Amino acid sequence: MGQFSWICSDTGHALLEGRIDATQCKPDTWTKKAYLLIPGQFGGGYFATDDYDGYGTFYDKDGNPHDAYEELARWNGVTGRFSQASRENAIDLYYTPENPEISRYAPGNYNTEKTMKFPLKITENPMKYEDAKPSTSDPNQGWGEYPDEDGDQE
Repeated sequence: MGQFSWICSDTGHALLEGRIDATQCKPDTWTKKAYLLIPGQFGGGYFATDDYDGYGTFYDKDGNPHDAYEELARWNGVTGRFSQASRENAIDLYYTPENPEISRYAPGNYNTEKTMKFPLKITENPMKYEDAKPSTSDPNQGWGEYPDEDGDQE
């Protein structure tokens, strides 16, 4: 199972996998707490995580887990024979909307309102879905951004 991470659209910070020791990461580039915003059409509000697991799991107020890509599938009417197939199809949609059956790992980020009605919106602060921008994929996939070989923070 692969890691998933996103850039919080309100702060530009990457969602860091909770078990990663962030002491060596560049400062002000990451967070472990984030909100998966829910479109108003689906009740609004958010699912949250205080210590991100790296696998796309956010929790409702009762502590029930919600997978970001399963929610993306539900919001955008992506179907599959089983829940896992719907999730995989939503992952394909996130990365290759023009032809999702080709490759879920195609270059580029297509998580926009132009490619799906309800893109993922992950933020570091709670807010209305409609007020946030779509989140982009984290190029480091939750493993953090580290200083270069010389220790330079640039």
